[in-house]
Amino acid sequence: LEDDHVKLLIPSMGGNSSQAFAAAFKYCGVDAVTAPRPGEDELKRGRANSTSKECLPLQLTLGSLLRYLDERENEDEMLVYFMPEASGPCRFGQYNVLMNNMLEERELEDVALLTLSADNGYAGMGRKFTLRGWQSVLIADVLDDIYSAIKALAVNRREAMLQYEESKQRLFQGLAHFSWREIKKMMEEEAESLSEIKLKEPYEDAKKVALTGEIYVRSDEFSRRFLVDKLAERGIVTKVTDNSEWLYYVDYLLQNEINKQNVGFWQKLKNKFKGLFQKRYEKQVKSIMSESGLCEYSLNDVDEVVEAAEGAISPELTGEGILTIGSSINELIDEVDGVIIIGPFGCMPHRVAESILKESLEEQKLKLAEKKNDQFSKEVLEKFSSLPFLAIEVDGSVFTQVIEARIESFCLQVERLNEYKSKAAAGK
Repeated sequence: LEDDHVKLLIPSMGGNSSQAFAAAFKYCGVDAVTAPRPGEDELKRGRANSTSKECLPLQLTLGSLLRYLDERENEDEMLVYFMPEASGPCRFGQYNVLMNNMLEERELEDVALLTLSADNGYAGMGRKFTLRGWQSVLIADVLDDIYSAIKALAVNRREAMLQYEESKQRLFQGLAHFSWREIKKMMEEEAESLSEIKLKEPYEDAKKVALTGEIYVRSDEFSRRFLVDKLAERGIVTKVTDNSEWLYYVDYLLQNEINKQNVGFWQKLKNKFKGLFQKRYEKQVKSIMSESGLCEYSLNDVDEVVEAAEGAISPELTGEGILTIGSSINELIDEVDGVIIIGPFGCMPHRVAESILKESLEEQKLKLAEKKNDQFSKEVLEKFSSLPFLAIEVDGSVFTQVIEARIESFCLQVERLNEYKSKAAAGK
């Protein structure tokens, strides 16, 4: 991969994560670039070279590869396309298979796929990349939160976004070239700079919505049809579930021998130490960047998320379904005023999560509140017969009038719940 003739192409997934990951590869001496954010062109190319029955992430990532191959300037380069995989009910494990078959059928030379697997925690790239890749994911997650806060709360949104872009690009440059000590110093400087952005209201008081579900769709602007910006127009901050949560979950499966049986003692010990280092870096990134006043210091806890879904779905049914259900139950009321789950059209884990949450969200939240002795959540559940919850499936098309109406209704519910919580807090 470090050869001068090799170029690594990373598919776009919302921009921040992909750019940060490209920076991590550059830090390790790899010439990595990010594919442009997908749109109608990538969707058409993906559909034209598949059966059109595949889910949206497959069509967009396939279309991104084909567009790059058609438009690339250097025909002599050896291209490697980064396409990880995961097991479980999701067809994600078949993406790289379909793409490899397509490359063979079209007899495309000097093009290959780099596939890392969730079954071994996406290992195989060495310690240096593992560390910088994790740091990159954490910073990208926080930048996503800050983006949403600025869009929803900034008094002068245009100037604030220019400042945000400058801070983001500086941090990405740091990830590509500098030591972790230097990057922490940069984060402190950027957090201080961003803290000067004037807000309509403090971040702590703002209306907040959790956006969770399928990892690609929830992160990609085109796939989610610019939902974060739509909510920002209503003054609602969208907290997109961290991509780092999935990596924690992959390690959780290994540690508990759910996907892979008979994991050795040394592998478990190694995994435990890896988790300690991951948590240490997460604390550093979030404690520094929360000083900006545009995000909060909130750490991922996969054990807590899985526990919140207890009784609703078995941990043995692996994949994003249990994370979607658990995080929705765990965060609603306590951290956010509403939950949106989003997934590709026909996605089985998404539909499982939707059916369970539609049927028993309030019941599961009450069980969790009783377990934690959370009196406030019980009061909210007595006051509101149904909590703000919305499930959306996407296929690349614009939202229908029905979905737009459901989003409008959902926003009104979010505003009412936020107002009730604010009055309750003021009363205390």
